[in-house]
Amino acid sequence: MCGIAGIINLDQKPVDEKKVEKMIKIIKYRGPDDEGYYINGSVGLGHCRLSIIDLSKAGHQPMTNVSRDLWMVYNGEIYNYLELREKLKKIGYQFKSNTDTEVIIYAYKEWGEKCLEKFNGMWAFAIWDDKKQRLFCARDRFGIKPFYYYLDDKKFIFASEIKAILENNDIKRLPNDRLIYDYLVYDQEEHTDKTFFKGIFKLPPGRYLLIKNKKLEIKTWWQLNPKPLKLKKETDYQEKFHRLLNDSIKLRLRSDVPIGTCLSGGLDSSSIVCIVNKLMKQDGETNKKTTFTSCYNNQPAIDEREYVEEIVKKIGVKKNYIFPAIEDLQKNLNRLVWHQEEPFSSLSIYAQWAVMERGKEKKVKVILDGQGGDEVLLGYERYYVYFLLRLIKEFRFIRMIKEANQIIKNSKLNFFQFFKYFLYFSAPKIRSIYLNKRAKKILNKNFLKSKKEKTSSIHSKRPTDLQLLQKLEITRLNLPNLLKYEDKNSSAFSIEARTPFLDYRLVEFAFNLPYDLKIKNGWSKYLLRKSMKNILPEKIRWRKNKIGFEVPQKAWLTTIKTEIKKIFSQEIHASKYLNRYQILKCVENNNFDDRILWRALNLELWMRIFKL
Repeated sequence: MCGIAGIINLDQKPVDEKKVEKMIKIIKYRGPDDEGYYINGSVGLGHCRLSIIDLSKAGHQPMTNVSRDLWMVYNGEIYNYLELREKLKKIGYQFKSNTDTEVIIYAYKEWGEKCLEKFNGMWAFAIWDDKKQRLFCARDRFGIKPFYYYLDDKKFIFASEIKAILENNDIKRLPNDRLIYDYLVYDQEEHTDKTFFKGIFKLPPGRYLLIKNKKLEIKTWWQLNPKPLKLKKETDYQEKFHRLLNDSIKLRLRSDVPIGTCLSGGLDSSSIVCIVNKLMKQDGETNKKTTFTSCYNNQPAIDEREYVEEIVKKIGVKKNYIFPAIEDLQKNLNRLVWHQEEPFSSLSIYAQWAVMERGKEKKVKVILDGQGGDEVLLGYERYYVYFLLRLIKEFRFIRMIKEANQIIKNSKLNFFQFFKYFLYFSAPKIRSIYLNKRAKKILNKNFLKSKKEKTSSIHSKRPTDLQLLQKLEITRLNLPNLLKYEDKNSSAFSIEARTPFLDYRLVEFAFNLPYDLKIKNGWSKYLLRKSMKNILPEKIRWRKNKIGFEVPQKAWLTTIKTEIKKIFSQEIHASKYLNRYQILKCVENNNFDDRILWRALNLELWMRIFKL
């Protein structure tokens, strides 16, 4: 985890080093261990470092090669850097450090843009190629690490966070009406390369960017595409999946600083913790791993200590129970909104914030997390609907009826909940009408009317094919949101979050599995459950309900009713978008949808904090 920033003056004017320094200073929490700058005429690069691999001064950035014609700033980890380093050594390259940063520089020197295909990890970096007089920027396959940019006819500015770009005073702070509409009505945030700040963009996952001769060019270097698998037996799929997951976790344990793990009590994080324990035993390591769990004393529906204790009994871990409280949220809410930079879907991310805060207190600099498991392995209940629709499309009616019965038996859904899910997700028009109807209650009518016909939200056009939906949710919908939240929450506390379920080899394998190995006999994440036999406690392996790190959002918003009423009792920054009188009426009568109310409150706080 680091912070990067840069300015390329397209009009060839010299870069003011103080401007780059200002950009780095405001995101210094991303990399408190070191900082550095490279200024060469119209090019300026800045970096702040969180030291994870090779803690010596040899890891200082911006980093250059021997001939000093390449200069790089980099945020992320290339987990297979040791293997790539050996390949490059055999070619003839010599290394001065033990960092993965230096591996990237020489990989680019040797293979050019093709070097990206060789990396297994997460990254956002920029390389100034002095010989070619161009800037080469790239982002990892899933966008785990952020890359924002601004471009006009005079300059190109990039950074790890939007607030760093906004430090340039000549950039106007304007809200993006289109995204605000999609957020308020459809609860969508990351489905486009635009941000909530008009004129500021993000480099999409799996893309690289070139700045040369005053022109910007963006190219796709990786896509998640169908590739038929040719294994014979179900056990073959299980074994390969388990090998890939094991190797992914093993690579992500490479670190020169302490590593902890999130532990929610669910399948994904519990699998990671148990495999980590197994790998540590194989290496003869006896130290117990430190885990972090969000929990509640008076909210049994979202408290997972019952399942976490199963892990404690089976393998023994240093457990840390964190109890997010409304009082703490009230103290930290403005800070949370400032760090997130853009409006976010729900208050549930405060649970993750509290976990990262505890991680810093325990002096853990790297935390492994189960993020991505639900998208990669079809863990959400809505996937059942698309699975059954696929069976219907193939005229497999007997299997469909059998699976529907098993889903009701083996998931947390009862018959009526399942029917509601089926109706909601199988009928895009009905879903769109429902979402618009909810939002109408608190949206400014003129704004709603002006955007309704012009905005074509991705939410109302979800495909009915299971694999196409999965691709969309991994690359453009669900996963990008979650990765953004995690990056900003972890970086706020100078922690690097690692996601073993997003090893590209594992994702490509899982994506191309026969769909009836993703969901089978009514069980979601079927292959993970089968492959974790004798590793996970059975109570977790065949657990029906899924929670994750949640908060009692409805109860919390009710608790702070007075503060919410105070905010909307006067002229608001978001008056163009929200009807504050309707909001006050709903809050006063306790007749509010907590999801809609939170989005309205979040939008108003965001506009205040960023002076929009």
